[in-house]
Amino acid sequence: MFLPKHLCLCRLPALAIVFVTLFSAAVYADKPNVVVIITDDQGWADIGYNNPQKACTPNLDRLATEGARLANHYVMPQCTPTRVACFTGRYPGRFGQTPLEATNERCFPVGTPTLANMMKSVGYQTYLIGKWHMGSNPEDGPNHHGFDYSYGSLTGAVGMYDHRYRKGGFYNTWHRNLELIPGAENGKHATDLIAEDAVRVIQEDHDRPFFMMLTFHAPHTPLDERGTFVDRPTQRDPANPKRWLNEDEIKWFNDPDGKIQSETDPEKRLLLAAVHHVDHAIGEVVAALDRAGQRENTLILFSSDNGPQGSWNGNAYPSDLKLTDFNQPLPMRGKKVDVWEGGIHVPGIANWPGRIEPKTVSDQVHIVDWLPTLAGVTGAEPPASLDGIDLAPVLFDDEQLPQREFYWIWKPSVNRRALRYGDWKIVRYGKGEPKRPADWNLYNLSEDPKEENNIAQQHPEVLSQLHDRYIQHRAKDKDAPGTKTGKKRTLSVIDNAFGSVTSPEDQALLLKRLGYDGICTRPANASQEFFAAFEKHDVNVAATYVVLPATSKEVPSQVVEHLSMLRGKGTLVWLGLSGANASDEDAVNVIRMVCDQAKANNLDVVLYPHVGFRTDTIERTEHLRKLADRSNLGISFNLCHFLRQNENAQLEATLRSIAPHLKLVQISGANRVPPGTRDWGELIKPLGEGNFDVGRVIRVLDEIGYQGQVSLQCYQIKQPAKQHLQTSMNTWRRYHSKRPQP
Repeated sequence: MFLPKHLCLCRLPALAIVFVTLFSAAVYADKPNVVVIITDDQGWADIGYNNPQKACTPNLDRLATEGARLANHYVMPQCTPTRVACFTGRYPGRFGQTPLEATNERCFPVGTPTLANMMKSVGYQTYLIGKWHMGSNPEDGPNHHGFDYSYGSLTGAVGMYDHRYRKGGFYNTWHRNLELIPGAENGKHATDLIAEDAVRVIQEDHDRPFFMMLTFHAPHTPLDERGTFVDRPTQRDPANPKRWLNEDEIKWFNDPDGKIQSETDPEKRLLLAAVHHVDHAIGEVVAALDRAGQRENTLILFSSDNGPQGSWNGNAYPSDLKLTDFNQPLPMRGKKVDVWEGGIHVPGIANWPGRIEPKTVSDQVHIVDWLPTLAGVTGAEPPASLDGIDLAPVLFDDEQLPQREFYWIWKPSVNRRALRYGDWKIVRYGKGEPKRPADWNLYNLSEDPKEENNIAQQHPEVLSQLHDRYIQHRAKDKDAPGTKTGKKRTLSVIDNAFGSVTSPEDQALLLKRLGYDGICTRPANASQEFFAAFEKHDVNVAATYVVLPATSKEVPSQVVEHLSMLRGKGTLVWLGLSGANASDEDAVNVIRMVCDQAKANNLDVVLYPHVGFRTDTIERTEHLRKLADRSNLGISFNLCHFLRQNENAQLEATLRSIAPHLKLVQISGANRVPPGTRDWGELIKPLGEGNFDVGRVIRVLDEIGYQGQVSLQCYQIKQPAKQHLQTSMNTWRRYHSKRPQP
């Protein structure tokens, strides 16, 4: 078994191995194996249950017939964005522009909460077999993001028989555990190699449940189905250009019912052969689960990564044919890289014998839902700020899911955008951010599934509502308008910084001139004048500080109104709970009320560990966060409160422990003082003052891949605002200049 040494039992005494095995069996008995299967460029009509006349996919059809067929299953328009969405439970734009299109660049930093890390946290052995394509350098590979074992290509498409990428820096990409394999196992179809490795893993002895992402390259180009003629790339028959050479002798072209041969277009036949081949490989994996006695205890999820390719110029990869209109026709508009339905509406299946009854799920679902669904199935703690939801109500019961938006952006240089809500969908093709409802086309998919009739002028209210929902989603993206992106981490200021600078206009202008990115406000200060001034100077409202008694029975109307004014601004609700003696039940009730009110406005909530509050320590705050169990709930870290209660040596471990749910960090200059020190003047100074190394915080944030907000705490600083804010910004820039650049 190709596992890292730290997982090897070979050094344990025999009795210990027996004990570990029996203990593991008891602990993990209620957790199923999970196999996530993703094919590449398999369109809606490239599967038998949607196209029974032409597509031969008996194994996938059986999974659909015996499980849940997801009739309205969505993905992103291209491979990398879909994989990021699946792997993180978040839309790819949340990580910036890089993962919005196919890329070999790093899509998210090490430390980002992922599906594999989540599964490991509840005891799973984790495997990635096949295509990775979320960072094609080994240092960005799957073993750094939660997988115990990986095999296949770090890049996207490869030559099907020589397993190499396009010529250039990533040409050699076939690996095992990030070590390139000499010769790249040349001579065997990639589909077969991937299936065989999956079968090998399944047949091993497992003392824990396993999680496997099985990501096939097929039926992405280059299409190359040689059968037993492995030394001869797929080519036309010179004697009959409408046939492929030796087509009659290659089994993937010749299904028992003659479906593939009934297709008269040779290029479409080649695609159908590739689909038949990958379906057979999936069948081998399912058969291995049966032989291992694991089928009844394995949840299988299946999806394609995007719609069909349509046409291809060839000559990009080894043995790469030029192909024209080679997929099966779609009953919808668009194809791969489109945000029309044909590019994002693909086959989807969930199968778990005895647990998921045969059914067709008509609710709209998305691959971002798979991470929270698997969290529910396995009892794992899901990361914060997910875009997906748990599909348990439709998979394991016959309930309905709540109505919600689905959101797409593809490739910043092209700018294709869409949002669906219910039957309504807005679409925009063209450069530039949509700034007003009139920038969109509007379609009703229940009446117009091919998106042929733009009815924007007939339904201005619907158009305006969907535009607002799009703006709210866009505000959550890392490169959203009004946010600062790139290499520098930006800094905002808590509104206790200003002293005698009292007008919103003067405050916003000061922050803008000094280079601050945002402000953390509070409901009492956030007037219409305030919003107008900060918007005028392009300074974000980064967070709003809300303090409520931990025994509150409702959210005050002033806070409700305030949150509605923040709708779509991407502002964090920074929540403190006063009343140290309140019960867990009371505190959790308040947290849930605020989270639900925030969610109605597309806002996230972070709990504030504050001396003297019900959330006084990080440990107790984390306890309440877990009890509250809200998907839009995270935690903040405030350096001054931490230093008042903890030995400073605990800093790094504390930040790492809360990393998956950390959304807001507050820093200031400080002196090293014994825990319990009550003098805030020792604990809150301008950055660069005091003898505590605040750079330690910055370094740990880099190590854990933190991408959230950093704010400057200024409570009781006596210096004039301009003076201390300038000092802090100068120090912040020095910290940044020492950071390694991505």
